[in-house]
Amino acid sequence: TELILRRLLESRTHHLKILEKILIMAEPVSETLPVAYECKASMIRAFTEVLAPSAVGFFWWRLFDETIEFLKTGKIRGAGPSAVSSIKALCKVLKGTKKIWEEIDSRSALRNNKVRLKQQELKIYRIMHTVSVDAKLINAGPFFGWETDSVVLFWNRFFGYKLKSPTVKEFAAALRVHLLLEDTDMDRIVTPLNIFTDIVTSVIETTDKKTVTPSVWGSLLQRYGPFSSLYERMRSLCTAEGKLAIWFMKDGGRVRAEQEVQQGAYKWIVRLGRLSQKMAFVLTYNNANLGLVHTPIINDMKEGYHIQGEPTRKFPTVLDLAEDVCRRMQWYHSGYAIKEEKDKWSKFNHDLEKTLDLSEQGKVKLLE
Repeated sequence: TELILRRLLESRTHHLKILEKILIMAEPVSETLPVAYECKASMIRAFTEVLAPSAVGFFWWRLFDETIEFLKTGKIRGAGPSAVSSIKALCKVLKGTKKIWEEIDSRSALRNNKVRLKQQELKIYRIMHTVSVDAKLINAGPFFGWETDSVVLFWNRFFGYKLKSPTVKEFAAALRVHLLLEDTDMDRIVTPLNIFTDIVTSVIETTDKKTVTPSVWGSLLQRYGPFSSLYERMRSLCTAEGKLAIWFMKDGGRVRAEQEVQQGAYKWIVRLGRLSQKMAFVLTYNNANLGLVHTPIINDMKEGYHIQGEPTRKFPTVLDLAEDVCRRMQWYHSGYAIKEEKDKWSKFNHDLEKTLDLSEQGKVKLLE
């Protein structure tokens, strides 16, 4: 009897604690939900009454739908006191966002407020993620391994704050759209989706399930980033057909690289380096005096790639770095092959440069 009573008391205490958590969260959630609806209404008004359809509208529509669904999720009410302040902060951010949308009365006003809206967008995503972790709806981070606003924004826009892992094909399509919409220097991206997908598939390191996790995305950025250079740097390791260049090895380590150099058509090969040691890639080549040499290639994320120990000689892509090495080592056959591949890409881009519609209507069609 004593044991039964004790267990009943423990069960009652447990349920009282759960009820207490729900009651604590009920007020901030009930206060925030109407604000989310009002915010979405202000955004819709801006696009239907004042503006033509815009790519920005697609992302915000999805964000508000996610926010409303998030606030209606019963499990967040059991997140406890630690999440209360986060929900209150979300309410404040949404009120600020509503005010911005109410001020937008023209396309120029939308352009002028682009940075402010992105900041609000990031805040909303991060709060929802934090509360979801507190409520044990998703696992805690770190997720990307290389946190920047552009990295987090891209992932949340296309795959949600719950951080689901897309297939490589889904990831490539999303990445191409994001680069075209967000980066003003990306007008030169004219690669069709099928070739862009082949390029991403060729260079990316996926999980055993062939999915792209946030950590895989972070690794990709560490090797080929920053965002503005991502496409150019991935492309430099591939042929104009989107396949890996013969001198780049994605799979295998030191031993296989040595075998490739000794048996291959080139006297050198580039392979993946250990990111934990800040090596984006490793250049393996045969030196007449030293034998096989493994030289780390560093990506400093700002000015480009450089060989370890030569920080002043920086290059925008690994291909440019390899071309310089070929010239210095007098590997004329390899240098000519690199130049030939560059010429193929130039012709490929020239033939397609007018096929991509980057007008606002074109961007909307792209998103659809």
